[in-house]
Amino acid sequence: MNPVRSIWQTGNPITFFHTRVVTEDLLRQVINEGKSIELDISSGANGSLYIGHHKLFYEFEQIPKPKNISVEGAIEILSNSDVFIKFDCKDKNVLARVEKIIKKIGRRDRCMLHAFVPELDFTSCAAGVAVGLQWQQHEYIPLDDMVKLKKGCADIPLQVSCRALSKAQVLKDKLAIVDEIIRSVRKKAEVVNFNLPDNEPPPNIAISKLYNAGLLTEIRVENLIGREIGLPYFGVSDYLERVSAFP
Repeated sequence: MNPVRSIWQTGNPITFFHTRVVTEDLLRQVINEGKSIELDISSGANGSLYIGHHKLFYEFEQIPKPKNISVEGAIEILSNSDVFIKFDCKDKNVLARVEKIIKKIGRRDRCMLHAFVPELDFTSCAAGVAVGLQWQQHEYIPLDDMVKLKKGCADIPLQVSCRALSKAQVLKDKLAIVDEIIRSVRKKAEVVNFNLPDNEPPPNIAISKLYNAGLLTEIRVENLIGREIGLPYFGVSDYLERVSAFP
C-alpha cells in the first residue's frame, strides 16, 4: 500500500524526507535505510529536465543552485529500489515526462505527486507574507492538470500547496479559507501544505477540519516543538535521521 494511504489505515503519521540537494551518495543512503526522497523536477531553457527549482528561486533565496544528479541518473539508481519518491512538479512542461518516469519505475505504490496550484494562491489577500512572484509564477500548475497526471499514474496520491497564507488568515472568519481549500481539492488530492511562514504547523483546528474532509496536512516535524496534533498527518523533515523507514 502507498505510504500516504497507509496513514489512514494505521492511524499513524509518517515523516517524509524533504531535500533540495540530491546526490548519488544521498540516494544510496536513502536506499540503504529504506526511506524516502523528493525530486524537484523542472525543465530548462532547452526543454531538458533537471532536479531543482527555477533559477529565479535561487536568486530570490540568495542561495547557490545545487549541483544535483541528473534526472536520468537518479531514476536509474532508484528504479530497482523500494524507495518512496515524491515527484515535485515545478512547471507544466514536465508532466508528460514525469508520467513516463513513474510508469518506468513501475512501483506506483511508492510514488506521489506534488505541485503548487493556482487554485490555492492567496496572494491577493496576503498580509505580511513574503511573496517572490518573479519565480513563483513559473511553478503554478492547474489542479485539473495534476489530477489528470495523477489518474494517468494509477491514481497515486497528490499533494497540493498553498501560497501566501498566514496563521491569522487561516483562523479568520471561522476558518473560511480552510473551507475554500476543501471545496477546491477534496476528492482530487490527498495532502495539503498550508505553507505558512517559517514552515509553522497550522492550528490544530485547521488540521482537524481537513482530516474530517478526507485530507491530510503536511507538517514540518522540526517545528512541532513538543506540540501534540492528536490526528494522523503527513510529516516532512529536512533531516534524514528523523524520516520514517518503510518495510
